Amino acid sequence: MVGCGKADETKKGQSFKLLDAWAAEIPLTGGDIRFCSRFTMANKAEKWETNAAGKFYVDQQCIDCDLCRETAPAFFSRSEEGGYSYLSKQPTTEEDIAACMEAMEGCPVEAIGNDGDV
Repeated sequence: MVGCGKADETKKGQSFKLLDAWAAEIPLTGGDIRFCSRFTMANKAEKWETNAAGKFYVDQQCIDCDLCRETAPAFFSRSEEGGYSYLSKQPTTEEDIAACMEAMEGCPVEAIGNDGDV
């Protein structure tokens, strides 16, 4: 999925970061500035082997930003060797699921999925 738009004049002179492979910072200078950003959904075919079996998972798009581990620390862990997050425990209660959904919705690269094996 690609999201495109036109920069707001109130952002003139500011910069924004692309959360993509390039991690580029592009200054907004005004005028008819256009930008596009690529967002992709988590892909269960590319999920890390270290994920706990079940519905939620983290795939190989993870950029190790720590957001999921801060949002739902009981369920997400960091692979020190690989430098990525993975699901260390599947949620069981409604409260647990809500925490994992919050982490999934906040993931800047959409590396968290909830369509794995049940």
